[in-house]
Amino acid sequence: MAHHAANETTVLFGGQLLADYAEMNDTWTFDGAQWRQVNVAGPSRRAGAMMAYDAARGRTVLFGGSAGTTVGPYYRDFYQDTWEWDGSTWQRVATTGPTPRMGAAMAYDPVAGRVVLAGGLTYNGSWTALSDCWEWNGSVWTQTASLPAATGNAPMAFDETSQRLVLFSGSCGQYCGFNSQTFERVGAAWMISGASGPIARANHMMAYSPELGGTVLFGGTYGNPSGEMNDTWLYREGTWRLMQTGGTPPRREAGVMVHDASRHRLMVFGGGLVSPATLLQDQWELAFGTPVITVQPVDQAVAADVPVAFVVTATSTTGCAHALTYRWQRRNQSVADPDAPGAWIDLVDGGGYANANGAVFTVLRAAPGFTGPFRCAVTDPCGCSTYSTSADFSVACPADFNADGGVDFGDVQAFFDRWENGC
Repeated sequence: MAHHAANETTVLFGGQLLADYAEMNDTWTFDGAQWRQVNVAGPSRRAGAMMAYDAARGRTVLFGGSAGTTVGPYYRDFYQDTWEWDGSTWQRVATTGPTPRMGAAMAYDPVAGRVVLAGGLTYNGSWTALSDCWEWNGSVWTQTASLPAATGNAPMAFDETSQRLVLFSGSCGQYCGFNSQTFERVGAAWMISGASGPIARANHMMAYSPELGGTVLFGGTYGNPSGEMNDTWLYREGTWRLMQTGGTPPRREAGVMVHDASRHRLMVFGGGLVSPATLLQDQWELAFGTPVITVQPVDQAVAADVPVAFVVTATSTTGCAHALTYRWQRRNQSVADPDAPGAWIDLVDGGGYANANGAVFTVLRAAPGFTGPFRCAVTDPCGCSTYSTSADFSVACPADFNADGGVDFGDVQAFFDRWENGC
């Protein structure tokens, strides 16, 4: 499955039935509202084929896969043909290139301007993982530097933040378990990132989310019966962290995930369980949206030297379950443009400020040297942020004892009230 951005649809091809392990060759598209089967000639029936959208050429590329008549999940025929989907029709564009395989990782690398294929699996009496890598330029496949280790059934995504391809874990072949590393492609070379995070697995789903500024991983299996998972992880700036999301899909392996750029959502479709043997055809989406600020900070006129509190209230719109985080900032008046880099300075507790990372921020002493304007950056656990409106305080005239902005008889009464109370 891949998101075909040229016509803002997601395209799905083939797969496998549970009852008799029969492969399919149907093509479906999803427009954000409903699935439609497209009755068009295309690749032969197969499962485990790889798909990726070539953004430069506006084509979805499909490579390889496997099919056969052998009873059970062990396939007989592996393919090495390359097909392209232009949004309405399939065209076979190559029959040579990488050796026949299934379960490889494939993604478009905009830095290289190529679709990259890495690893995969083949079967000849036992499952064998591969480590070779290839680039597709729209005409021919060219072999490039190999993965640090052979791996199959491991997805790959291009991380726009780091400008690198990211591949995590996967099967290293029959009877040898799973890789546990995170691989990054820097230029044409692969490196091991060394980041710790999710447990080793295969048949997981992965896609980059520009809304979160990182690569999202979901589910997969660690191999034992009932070993499927439904955890969600975010890989950003070289670090994995577990995400807490609302409405999490049930555990599964071998589903597919894409990022729908037109609707700003991550979509998971299908997959299955080994025990009990189950195929899934449900669809889940992780929606993104910036937090909504329901109470904005307001300007205030206060007496000199008293504390001043600014309050912001917000709610999350992404379905992320945990608390929002807050970061108060002060306007840097030396930068003329309020939207320019450096125009706002993050505040920390101390030096006249308190609770700079909370919903209620306090300027400890109302004095000219501590004025703003101030604003608050609100971020939800999914990484989506928004900013409050700015607010400031003004120090009232010393004779304005009741801080109502004027000097009148009420200030005389306020003065005597303070005098009687000893302050």
